[in-house]
Amino acid sequence: MRTFCLWLLLAAVAGAEDSRVLSPAPATYDAFSQFASFLDAILKNYSNSTNLTLHVHTTAALRAFVRSLDPDAELIAPADNIPVDETHIDFGAVLALREGQPTIVSVRDGTTAQLAGLLPGERLAAINDEPTTAARLSEIQRQLTGTPGSKFLLRVIDPATGPRQMLIERRGATPARSAIKFLANGIGYCRLAEFTPTATDQLILAIERAKAERTRHLILDLRNNPGGSLDAVIIAAQLFLPAQTKVTTLAYARADRQATFVTSTEPRFTGSLAVLVNSGTAAEAEVFAAALRAGKRARVIGEQTAGRGRHIQLFPLPDGSLLSLPVAYYETPGGRRFHDTGLTPDVVVEVHRDIERKLASTGYGQNAEADLALQRALELLK
Repeated sequence: MRTFCLWLLLAAVAGAEDSRVLSPAPATYDAFSQFASFLDAILKNYSNSTNLTLHVHTTAALRAFVRSLDPDAELIAPADNIPVDETHIDFGAVLALREGQPTIVSVRDGTTAQLAGLLPGERLAAINDEPTTAARLSEIQRQLTGTPGSKFLLRVIDPATGPRQMLIERRGATPARSAIKFLANGIGYCRLAEFTPTATDQLILAIERAKAERTRHLILDLRNNPGGSLDAVIIAAQLFLPAQTKVTTLAYARADRQATFVTSTEPRFTGSLAVLVNSGTAAEAEVFAAALRAGKRARVIGEQTAGRGRHIQLFPLPDGSLLSLPVAYYETPGGRRFHDTGLTPDVVVEVHRDIERKLASTGYGQNAEADLALQRALELLK
């Protein structure tokens, strides 16, 4: 079964058209033959055969193969999937491997990670004194997930301020809402913590409230928004962009597979916009910000974004495992890729890490006096 899974894995990497695994290319058979010969030699000749557990060692080989392919690719075994419910709490940090180190990309609103004051760019060095250097991201997420009220030691390294160690208590997450607040001079403020169908529905309601209140300007806060659903981004972009406006292009390895997404309805809000971003604005959130700027609908204010500009797809395997694989690059309406580089704001606002930590832990939009990016947006919209 495991050697069969290797065939499926190689078929997916060799160019499956979608989540179904199609007929493999000739090069796939060559790679499979090489692995089969390698495995046969071990089974016939290894002196200490009691050390060999075919299931375990083949899975390890598959994971090493995937990890050598791309830092954003991973083989997720069924045991890696921990249900997040009332008995297990999601830590709330979106992670990526950077220079081989598990690094925080974004921190979701209302989660244990946010309450602990963790920020994008911080590297997780150890969990309960166990180094994370060689650990897989799914393994780290499993260690971070736990029961409500349980505690663990976390050692992080902030590139700006150095290492620190914290005793963290796991707490239940408070669901983020795309709620709108009305500020002075006809300006509304709306926090967009992520792009999900629920968040998009809430944004539509917020826009209707803004129109009822005769709001002329709107601030959309995408700081620490890790992205989410591309479908949700397209729906959200349609609230502000004219019909037939390009939002993004998915650029696959094969040129004939490129897919361009455009709006299909007229906008519901036509007032001026400001979009707040930071280093935790990632993936589909970057797509949204780039689309509004390219459509000349918004000025982007804040810090350089995360640069997570690839579309990730899950390929199910027969044994219940999932192959998580980057399959395409996101491109801005102008044809630019932002993976690894991020988006440079129209108005750059540098925020000290201590202030950023305070804003993130208390919730964005709650402390306008200390929020330099929000202040700059208000000045520009006035």
